[in-house]
Amino acid sequence: MDTAPFQAAGPPETGLWERLVAVLRGLWAVVAFLWAWIDEQVTALAGIAPLSPRLRAAGEAIAVQYRLGRVGSADPNVIDAEVVEDVFTPDPQGGS
Repeated sequence: MDTAPFQAAGPPETGLWERLVAVLRGLWAVVAFLWAWIDEQVTALAGIAPLSPRLRAAGEAIAVQYRLGRVGSADPNVIDAEVVEDVFTPDPQGGS
């Protein structure tokens, strides 16, 4: 009996799209790294804080407002004028 009962299988074959996605993720990581380095160098030369955190925060704020608008939600910073008048208007009957 010269044959082994189990044979080691090779690595599973990966499709073209799986390899392409992995390559694109790697390229995106390189682009992000270079953008961070360029942002640090340029803002250091200009003497200002890095732009990336500010741009990211602005993008997140825009995305939140967009999502609120899509679902028809009211802006939490808007105060209804009738409620304000009702709370701060003195009682005409003299009560507190």
